[in-house]
Amino acid sequence: SQALSRNGVSGSVVYGITNAMGRLYDFRKARPGQRYHVELDRQGELVAFHYQTSDVESYSVSREGQAFVSRHEEPPTHVEVARIAGVVSSNLHDAIMGLGESPQLAADLADIFAWDIDFSHSLRAGDAFRVLYERVYRAGADGRERYVGPGRILAARYTGASGDHAAVYFESGQGRGAYYRPDGSSVERNFLMTPVRNSR
Repeated sequence: SQALSRNGVSGSVVYGITNAMGRLYDFRKARPGQRYHVELDRQGELVAFHYQTSDVESYSVSREGQAFVSRHEEPPTHVEVARIAGVVSSNLHDAIMGLGESPQLAADLADIFAWDIDFSHSLRAGDAFRVLYERVYRAGADGRERYVGPGRILAARYTGASGDHAAVYFESGQGRGAYYRPDGSSVERNFLMTPVRNSR
């Protein structure tokens, strides 16, 4: 509100923006360096408001009749298939981070093998992993594509003290996929080896 007021935007317009954005974005999460663009008509009434939280995510408010309509805007994604392989020296998180990938990939890999491996207690130095996965890219405000993080894991293998485990992603229908072992059985069992989701 202070930033908008300094640029001559009335309190009623500021209220309209924050009220319309309320269900999508909490401005208490706003951080220095985030950008906005506001369009007003000659009477000082709001035409459109754009708020950019990162290179790949933004929000907008526009007037439609007498109402303000808010939207969460994400540029289209581009997916590339990549492969990563490594050896654990301390934990899976550090091993994947050491290869330059997001820790989210470590959490996703641990979720796939959670029925076979206790990632809190069973990992040993020298355990090896291989992952075939999607890398997700989005176009930034400048038009250049930026890597935003790992997508779906397509296939994975983990070899170590707990044994040799492999899983492949398979979709039985549109949007209905699951992970299976090479023999066709589901990786899911009655009980998880790690009952709490693995994270740092």
